[in-house]
Amino acid sequence: MTDCGPPTHRAERHGQAQEDRGFVVTFEACPAMTDLAAQWQALEREAAPSFFTTWSWIGGWLQRLEPHHRPRLLRATRHGQLAGLAILVPAISRRLKLWPSRSLHLHTTADRRHDDIAIEHNGLLLSQADAPGIAAAMLEHLCEATHRWQQLLLPGLSVMPPFPAQLPARLIARQEAGDAYRVDLAALREGGGDYLARLSRNTRSQIRRSIKAYGALGPVRVTAASDLPEALHFLDRLKFHHQKTWESRGAAGAFANPLFEAFHRQLIARGFAACEVQLLRVAAADHDIGYLYNLVHQGRVSCYQSGFHYDLIPGNHHPGLAVHALAIQHCTDLGMDHYDFLAGSERYKQQLATDRYPMVDLSLHRPCLSLRLEEAWRGLKRSLRPVPSPGSGKALSLEDTPA
Repeated sequence: MTDCGPPTHRAERHGQAQEDRGFVVTFEACPAMTDLAAQWQALEREAAPSFFTTWSWIGGWLQRLEPHHRPRLLRATRHGQLAGLAILVPAISRRLKLWPSRSLHLHTTADRRHDDIAIEHNGLLLSQADAPGIAAAMLEHLCEATHRWQQLLLPGLSVMPPFPAQLPARLIARQEAGDAYRVDLAALREGGGDYLARLSRNTRSQIRRSIKAYGALGPVRVTAASDLPEALHFLDRLKFHHQKTWESRGAAGAFANPLFEAFHRQLIARGFAACEVQLLRVAAADHDIGYLYNLVHQGRVSCYQSGFHYDLIPGNHHPGLAVHALAIQHCTDLGMDHYDFLAGSERYKQQLATDRYPMVDLSLHRPCLSLRLEEAWRGLKRSLRPVPSPGSGKALSLEDTPA
């Protein structure tokens, strides 16, 4: 893919610049990949991106898109200097899987094959010089009436963008929030570095019994892939154990999607030498206990995918708990700052984490028939179930939205 998408008459009209509070914001077809890469990487040096908003992730994601996705570039400058960037993909979404609605998706596509790649810590790429003002100007530009979307979807946010003061009065904001979990490795080191001591007695006991049971097969060690061929070999073994586990449960597994595997193989191939990825093997002598594929950025280790050998010894003995606990100690000793389990509230994450934070899917909606039908359905569900379940979405005013 050499171009993010062909320009159209509408794109050109929507791409007209508007200056507000010193910012010039445009929304138009993406430039050639080489030009966009240069802009994105230049702004990264002035921003505070997560790994998922660096060019390492965004560039690989764009290369996997198909011509019909037609991604568009939201770009802000101030006094001629680049200040903000984001990629949005237009799509026809379906409210409640029934009613079509024109939508824009931040660094996602509404196409399940592509979105299985699963971005987290999503957001706008913003210069730190005035990140709140830049974000507000970019969102305000998108919310102008000339942009013909009915839904604007910003999934996987760990930092909420500030809303501009002047939004259409009838615009509806929704958020669906869930907990994500992590281990504060810097605090762990300051407290003496004994990770297991921070866990509950029951979890600590499970991990120790598990490591002792595996130790009967030979010394239990953590090995980090030392070069790219070994990293890709570790990924192959991770895939084997991952697919075996999920297929035994009647599920497809992440690697059943060829786009998922192709994206991550390319990410590892490009990112290994730059220390942006970490492939770990935990084994007892020559026996696999499990593998981890982690993303590494500015001291944060994001645990992205795993594969565990559940049949190694009778009685299971919690390979996931053992592998993560040993990997956490390994990353602590390396001087990393955080070990991030990313989105999801699975029990093992709660057992192993030392703190949690919110991960939010934010959406903005314009009044239309499909929205009214969806609101009516939501209202009916609320009336039938007065007490909402934890983590359910809610409609809220812009004043109630966290900054």
